[in-house]
Amino acid sequence: FRDEAAVAAYRAFSSFLLGHLLLEVAAQGTEIGPAESGGGPARETGALDGYPQVLGLQELLSEDRSGDEFEESLENLLNRLEALNR
Repeated sequence: FRDEAAVAAYRAFSSFLLGHLLLEVAAQGTEIGPAESGGGPARETGALDGYPQVLGLQELLSEDRSGDEFEESLENLLNRLEALNR
């Protein structure tokens, strides 16, 4: 993958996995609201040292493209559903 494609694949997989996990947890009656915390996620210094590819993509991964990604994913889903109906 080129860098942009690797980030797109990572985000697509992460979104798919998180959505599926939320459905699984909600089906079990578990509370799925945000956890009370004193700030954002903890960032350990050097936590990604063993992952040079991720470190190299850190700038691209930190971009918020959630709106675009939702639209693209929704369009792909609708296309797949349309194909099933043929």
